[in-house]
Amino acid sequence: YLAVALGMQLATTLYEGGPCYHHAKSKLKSGKDGAMLRVFTSSDKCRLALGFAWNRVVRTPRQSLNAESLPSDFPTLLQLLYFVIAVLAITVARFRYRLLQAKRAAAPTTIAGRNTCFWSVWQANITSFMDALSFVFAWAYFDSLQDIFLGVYGGCWEETEKCHWKLNLLYASVLSVLTILASTTHSLDNAILRLAIKRGFSLEDSWVAVKEHSALWATAGGLTVGWAWTNFWTAYGVSFSHFMLETLEIDEFLFLVVLRVAILIGKVTLS
Repeated sequence: YLAVALGMQLATTLYEGGPCYHHAKSKLKSGKDGAMLRVFTSSDKCRLALGFAWNRVVRTPRQSLNAESLPSDFPTLLQLLYFVIAVLAITVARFRYRLLQAKRAAAPTTIAGRNTCFWSVWQANITSFMDALSFVFAWAYFDSLQDIFLGVYGGCWEETEKCHWKLNLLYASVLSVLTILASTTHSLDNAILRLAIKRGFSLEDSWVAVKEHSALWATAGGLTVGWAWTNFWTAYGVSFSHFMLETLEIDEFLFLVVLRVAILIGKVTLS
């Protein structure tokens, strides 16, 4: 996974540091739009996959610790520790990056070296990595909740048969309600604002910390809810395909493919 993550990071950096991406991006920012412009800037859509790759770099060694000599909950405890460290590190890193971006935007653009090819590639590398960190945050959040609810309390990791569609429906429903309720409160934003001011940041910089924190959690919450419902539909489709195989003797793989295509068409139609 480390080789995959580094390869994706390098490919994204080299492409977004090149002239095609910058030209298409500038056209989109100026208000122009078109199919080719969207194609040339399609690497923006790869941040989720890049975040997944970097998250797997950390999660894979953790999964290798599922030894019989260790307590059954030990991998989950390691996952929670990883999530806490990821929250602190990613929040601070992206906050500092936003402050640095604001200072560079206010600085003169004629500084020597900023128009070189190396500078363009370096900027693309930092930007893509920082964007991917928000999805590393989301994947770490999703994996932690999965390990707690489905792994520890649901017993899915020990017996996969327990991870049926009813349990996934309960998990997705409860998570959706909690995410909606969490988005309506601002007490944590106020606490972050006060903490940033106490640490010596200006009011303007402190609001940057609040916005960055809100953006990270909004992304993580939305994606986690979406992934939870995806898991439910997958589990439901598998269960229903077994039923169709037993009753009508329809090939369960074919039925599952047709069901997923129908759901995909329904999503596209509704959107």
